[in-house]
Amino acid sequence: MKKRLTSILVAILSLTLILACATGCGGKKGKIILSETTASMVVYDDLTLTYDLENIEGDVTWSSSDSTVVIVNDGVLTALKAGTATITAAIEDVSATCVVTVIASDYVPALSLGGISEVNLIPGGTYAIAPQVTYKGSPVQATFSYESGTEAVATVSSTGNITAVADGQATVTVKAIFKGTEIIETVTVNVQSTIAGIVTIDDVAVGEDVILSIEDEVTIDVSTLVNGAEDSAVEVVWSTEDDKVTIAQSGSSVTITGAKVGDGTIKVVYSKGSISGEREIAISVLKKIINKDTALFIDKSTVVSNACTLALPADVNVANIQAIVVGDVSKAATSVNQTENTITFDVSEFATGEIALKFETENYSYTFANTTIADLVIMDVAGLNALRDEMLAHTTEGKYYVLGADVDYGGNRWEAGWPTGAGNNAQFAGVLDGRGHKISNLNTRRGFVSTTVGGSVIKNVIFDITIVGSGAGGAVTYNNNGTIKNCVILTRITAGEFGVTFAGIAASNHPTGVIKNCFVSIEYYNKYDTYKDINAVSATGEGAVSNCYAISPSEYVKYISASTNSDGLYKTSTEFFAEVTSLAEEDGWDQAYWAINNGELTFNGVKIA
Repeated sequence: MKKRLTSILVAILSLTLILACATGCGGKKGKIILSETTASMVVYDDLTLTYDLENIEGDVTWSSSDSTVVIVNDGVLTALKAGTATITAAIEDVSATCVVTVIASDYVPALSLGGISEVNLIPGGTYAIAPQVTYKGSPVQATFSYESGTEAVATVSSTGNITAVADGQATVTVKAIFKGTEIIETVTVNVQSTIAGIVTIDDVAVGEDVILSIEDEVTIDVSTLVNGAEDSAVEVVWSTEDDKVTIAQSGSSVTITGAKVGDGTIKVVYSKGSISGEREIAISVLKKIINKDTALFIDKSTVVSNACTLALPADVNVANIQAIVVGDVSKAATSVNQTENTITFDVSEFATGEIALKFETENYSYTFANTTIADLVIMDVAGLNALRDEMLAHTTEGKYYVLGADVDYGGNRWEAGWPTGAGNNAQFAGVLDGRGHKISNLNTRRGFVSTTVGGSVIKNVIFDITIVGSGAGGAVTYNNNGTIKNCVILTRITAGEFGVTFAGIAASNHPTGVIKNCFVSIEYYNKYDTYKDINAVSATGEGAVSNCYAISPSEYVKYISASTNSDGLYKTSTEFFAEVTSLAEEDGWDQAYWAINNGELTFNGVKIA
């Protein structure tokens, strides 16, 4: 009996010890200690909670108070949407918690289908969709499902493999699940019992038509698609029934050449077995525009009964010219001379001045941007005298004059610049374009012309003039009311005993007068030793003077003009080049004529200083 009682007491003592250890041996309660008790997460991010056990053993069970906000799997937390959830780790009745706050993400997951939004298949053809979800620019794990909207046209397997069934169109929907978020994209499936082709020129897809000029060549490439993929086994045949183009096929490509101006078509046929396809492309052949740099002068002074005969460059075939076009005015040719390559046409409706001239043939358009219809093209002394007579008669208004060659006046007296009767009354009211040529070796008292009126223009001329007088004068004009620009003036002033009011360009530049972008080389002598200070460009007046330079060996040539003491006057060409290194086009210097190279100033290729 005593032995039995002892055994019962030992058993009770053992049970008591076991129960005590369940709540902590030595009387201490067990604990679960989490690595975080509060945490902040961003939607779609993961966070791993770790733990330590104190005075307790067993497997930890995890739970979330709101699994729509945060889910937990073996301590790994995944944030699903913005909100708050409490994560609990427990062993029987012992637990620990972590309060998690989830905020919205600045990024969203994206579903791509390999850049494919449309698939073209023939019946029985297949295509495998390759979906990919990315987040923050990197691929991530997701689950996918697929569904066809029209299974009679195309079906799709659970792995994304599309199979074409019959002609028509179906939409395949791709759904991706990434951390609780559903993303949807679609693929349009076109099923046709035909072969498609991608037609390109220089890797650019061809639209409805192709435009080219006569004689030009264009190579068209085509890649044939069967079941959405290139198939080199497809036979490609190009053809045309039009005379507008010629074609030359090489492999699947074709080179077309413009043969005749107009509209035509070419056709391409694809075939493989019993399946085929075709496409027709419109071709527009335009006139070939040939831009000519040659300067053409239409000289109205040679016109007989309004008819002008014009010699054309050798590579312009006058035999095929149908019309002469100036602006909106078009004229038919009245006659052509193939032997001399000349054309005759009526110029009565063409205004004088600088024009854009076109000669139109069936297949070509010859354009001459550098063209002038002139009332007079001055080629020699006789032409210069004709201009002189019109200035003296005051009949230059509205007329356009072109200096077509250098003219040497032989040292003779220039009557338009010499006092007659009560004084020189020569007047210029038109346009004189020197085209870079020189008027040289003439003597004048007042200037090349007595008066330039408002609206008149003298430009691009090299004047080489000697002023002989005792009153006043300028190499170009006595009174300037018009515009003088882009000119070179090489002048010698040999004044008499009353040497006053002389200048290199204008004796008087009136308020409406403009002198710009000119270069003056001026020598000044006075045989009576009664020197007066003179100016290089204008002696008196308040007209505008800009971008003008001068060199002179004379100490009496003081400034550029009477209205300014501005820089620009140099005693030698060495001083000039030390200061002036460029004559920029943006400042108005015509680069067709001016250049400074290696310390030399040239105008129309002629060295000036």
